[in-house]
Amino acid sequence: KLDDENPEALVGLQRVDIREGKHLQQAIDNVEKLLKDYESEYDYHVQAALAYADALKATDRTDGRDDTKKRVRQYESRVLYNIAQAVSNGLPNRELIEKAPEIEPFKNYPDYPAALQGDFKKDQEAESPALKKDGAVKPAVGEAVSRPDKPQVVPAADVIMLPAPPLVVK
Repeated sequence: KLDDENPEALVGLQRVDIREGKHLQQAIDNVEKLLKDYESEYDYHVQAALAYADALKATDRTDGRDDTKKRVRQYESRVLYNIAQAVSNGLPNRELIEKAPEIEPFKNYPDYPAALQGDFKKDQEAESPALKKDGAVKPAVGEAVSRPDKPQVVPAADVIMLPAPPLVVK
């Protein structure tokens, strides 16, 4: 009521509904509707990424239905897209995203480093992390794996060069 144009507050209200299990789809639709008004606001995108991460937690994946799988892939992609947009729109401190517990699972996604560089498109589908036979997540490409018994050698073909973030001079 005090600031009805604050994107953090507007998306934050939707996050409350998502976390309380109220009107999940309506809350996500409301987050989407806010995009047209706040597309250039990094704070909207930070909160939207967190809202989609919350929605993923609230989604019951046990039914195995195709529409559920599609919705999960959409939410995963939207988390990464909103991270990329927040960075592209001038996020002053990436720790806002990197230290958010809701984002922790996404650090295993192969697309996460690119999203942190502002390079993940809205129509792009997130590549889920690969799973080992024991259910553990395999490291993403370029992620260091410590093995004291054997030094790590990364083939040149596996090295991804990301552009440097833009330099902002004040």
